[in-house]
Amino acid sequence: MEPLLGLILVAVVAAPAMLWRWYRNQALADAWRTAASAPDGLGLEHVRSEAGVFSVELAGQREDLTVAVSRRRGGHGRSGRMVMAVSSPRRLGWHLSLSRESLGTQLNQLMGEQDIKTGDRVFDAAVAVYGEPEVLVATLDEPTRVAVRQALESGITVEGGRIERELSRAVPDPRVLVRTGKELLDLAVRLATPHSVPGKLAANAGRDADPAVRRRSLEVLIEKYGDRPEATGAARRALEDADPDVRLMAGGFLGLEGRPTLLTLAADPGVPEATAVAALEALGGAPSVEQLEVVLDQAAPAGRFLVARAAATALGRCRSPRVGAAVVAHLTSPDAGLAAAVARAMGASGDPSCASPLVAALGSLAGDVRAAAAEALGVVGTVDAVVPLRQVVGDHPLDLGLRRAALGAINAIQARLTGAAPGQLGLADGEAGTLSLAGPQAGDVTLVPGGEVLDGSGRVAGGPPEPGGEPDTEAPRAPVPPPGRPVTTC
Repeated sequence: MEPLLGLILVAVVAAPAMLWRWYRNQALADAWRTAASAPDGLGLEHVRSEAGVFSVELAGQREDLTVAVSRRRGGHGRSGRMVMAVSSPRRLGWHLSLSRESLGTQLNQLMGEQDIKTGDRVFDAAVAVYGEPEVLVATLDEPTRVAVRQALESGITVEGGRIERELSRAVPDPRVLVRTGKELLDLAVRLATPHSVPGKLAANAGRDADPAVRRRSLEVLIEKYGDRPEATGAARRALEDADPDVRLMAGGFLGLEGRPTLLTLAADPGVPEATAVAALEALGGAPSVEQLEVVLDQAAPAGRFLVARAAATALGRCRSPRVGAAVVAHLTSPDAGLAAAVARAMGASGDPSCASPLVAALGSLAGDVRAAAAEALGVVGTVDAVVPLRQVVGDHPLDLGLRRAALGAINAIQARLTGAAPGQLGLADGEAGTLSLAGPQAGDVTLVPGGEVLDGSGRVAGGPPEPGGEPDTEAPRAPVPPPGRPVTTC
């Protein structure tokens, strides 16, 4: 009986306090509802609120954004938190998440989670971004990036398409509701998916203050919407961009229309070498020999050897007999990479007149140049290159790359020779070391002291007859051996 009396006494004592708090929460719910519905407040529609003894809840709509205030239960004995949130599955998407970079986000990235980059190095280093790449690159323009950083620093979280902030432990008054709600709604509007993603990407590519963001926006626009007119229009405008990397991407995308821009980038000494090289690679085999020759002749004396090498390589892709004359002056360049690229370009030209300077290049001190020259001689070399090729192999017995290139070149040169001229010594296909004379009078020949030649019967051809013998009226003809490789004495 005594425990029951104790419970009744507690209820009688606590009831007035609980009743007062319930009335207070009802009044606060009414005030919240008014503030949320007011045009100068949050301007929400379909507002509803509920009040209990220990909590107050509110919910309303602004277009397709839902605004809610509720108490979130704490775990493991912790008290709950009052949270205000803005969400919209359609406008924000359930996958949208933004957070400050931390050890946890870096570990997630190591595990394969994709952190989307906007091109803004400061922003990308401070904020981890997850969601649809094309949507977020379009959405995160310069004002939005500033707003996101400020919001995250103030305690706002964006997770799973829900933007929220934890309120103070005390139940906030309507002014706190309106101030916090406006902040969250403004951020939600900024982060909402644009009505036209390609249109927003094109706008960012043309007007963002950060050139890396402009390039990233154009890159995503081309990758995801390359067949749309927004991509073509943005690329054409980007041909006039102040940043060379943006012009490079636009020129590469536009093909024939972008080639003049790419050539200008390649020849401009003020453009970073990496960009100029990329421009030459983007040209492929399209430009003329004369245009590439200009780039090569400007870059090499200026010490821009990366550009010069790329120009020589591009000239090789032209496969024109005019290439040799255009590049031969750089075959003796102090930059081994450039000299090797020139040698390969001369080989690709197919011009036999390149053989002589390539033979001279076999004497280079740089192994890469010797190997490139030997390889090129396999294409344009003549029989005169065989001895120098064998000699360079003997001079550098430990250079296996050179050995492969030189022996391959010798085989290629010999394969191009279809036969020997009449009277030229050739290797017979029979016993090793046997020689044959090319032409209708072919036969086995043996050299003897004094320059005499033995005929097929073992006698000196054209000499006196043996004692007791009769002069031959007609020397028997030896069988004609099968054709063999010609033997050269160069």
